[in-house]
Amino acid sequence: VEGPMGVLVSFFARLIVKLVTDYTSIVHFRHPYELGGFYWTFNMFLSFFGSWISVYVYKNYSVNPVKDVDKFMLALTLAWLINFIFFLFTVKRKYLKTFYTVETGRSFGARMFLEAENDSQRAQVFTRHSWFWKRIKPEIQSWLNAGWAEWEAKSPPWFTAKFLASVPPEMVKCARDASSGLSLTSMRSTIGK
Repeated sequence: VEGPMGVLVSFFARLIVKLVTDYTSIVHFRHPYELGGFYWTFNMFLSFFGSWISVYVYKNYSVNPVKDVDKFMLALTLAWLINFIFFLFTVKRKYLKTFYTVETGRSFGARMFLEAENDSQRAQVFTRHSWFWKRIKPEIQSWLNAGWAEWEAKSPPWFTAKFLASVPPEMVKCARDASSGLSLTSMRSTIGK
């Protein structure tokens, strides 16, 4: 979805993810395409801060407050903190950075393309909205131009109709032109004669 409607849809999708994370702490939402690592971790602590504010309001403004509610909240906070620290010790070391990274979805998408080990992995760039990869469009176009003729000839498993439909038409045209030996400048020089 493009334009203002795309912004609106994206806003509500992010809002839903945030609300779900507030109440469930789903670890997978720390992905850069969702909340991101730093915000996910910050959100966990923010939730407990909010709980303490609720206890304060309850104790000071309730008609008949329950005794020792702050002690109960302290016990819950300590239990959560111990479990969170234990959880972090059980995570593979290489994934620990995903709990504090500030990498955005856009930078993650670009990194996945630029650090990909093969064409099949690079082709995954088109499974995401163009907003995630438009800043590296020249690199993507160069990759398409360099490999298009070979892919059409050999038809690798990932080079499917679904893949072709996901590539913007102007990028396909440019790649086909490049693979057939036509460049934009040679086309212009032909038109000018």
